[in-house]
Amino acid sequence: MRTIDGNVTITGDASGDIDLRNLTITGNLTVNTQDATVNNSATVNGTIDIQDVKDGTWNENGKNNTIVVNDPNGITINLLANSITKALTLNKPATLNVKSGSSLTSMTVNSEDVTVSNEGVIETVQAEQSFELNGTQPTEVKGEGNVTGDNILKLALNETFVKTYELSDTFNFEETKYLAYKLPEVGAQQPSSIEEVKAFVEGKYGVTFNSNAIKVDPVNKTVSIEGSIMNTSDWNKVKQNGDSKIPYRITLLDETGEKLVKIAMFQDGQAAIEKIK
Repeated sequence: MRTIDGNVTITGDASGDIDLRNLTITGNLTVNTQDATVNNSATVNGTIDIQDVKDGTWNENGKNNTIVVNDPNGITINLLANSITKALTLNKPATLNVKSGSSLTSMTVNSEDVTVSNEGVIETVQAEQSFELNGTQPTEVKGEGNVTGDNILKLALNETFVKTYELSDTFNFEETKYLAYKLPEVGAQQPSSIEEVKAFVEGKYGVTFNSNAIKVDPVNKTVSIEGSIMNTSDWNKVKQNGDSKIPYRITLLDETGEKLVKIAMFQDGQAAIEKIK
């Protein structure tokens, strides 16, 4: 095993594969080789800065490395079986494949156009931008970005879930009321204003509930959804002890106090008006 003290920079027009193995770098590793694929098994005590590699691959088989992707030309990162990656920050568009048997402790998504396929373990994701994740979900998602993918509960508009719903002429636009689960905490659900629902959800779950996305329009006599009510991170908090296979819902009441429609919020950050059958 060879040890290099300090920082290492690999740059140039080399093509083919660059293999880094049986090596410890005590500082940072910077790679700028636009025509080469990198197969890394080295241990880097500092940060691996991927500035440019061949459009296709960085194959990571290291232990406890910290990787930052700054490649502007597109990159595929493969975290190979038995690899352990301490942290991965995606500052540019990327495809990430987390192979079975590999683990990623922390991932930060700062770029659009990121796609993740996870067959291994991803513990914490800081989603500053929305991205697609297929396969096993992370243990925890934080940040303002939303997550879509094959195991994410996502909105599909159809005859039941719509963005706009027409209200009757007799609807009480002055005192619109809703029902929310566990509001109040003790006793039967009580009709509540949207401000009361917002305060309840935010106080109970420690999330941001964007009630402004629910538009009750007395001029056009409609209720509609414009934007996101809760992002993926906050939805996960609300659903932590609930059924993650169904939306989080509140119910809009008609002028007589009867249930009219539901406001359904999905894990992908989308929301819709759900007609009551």
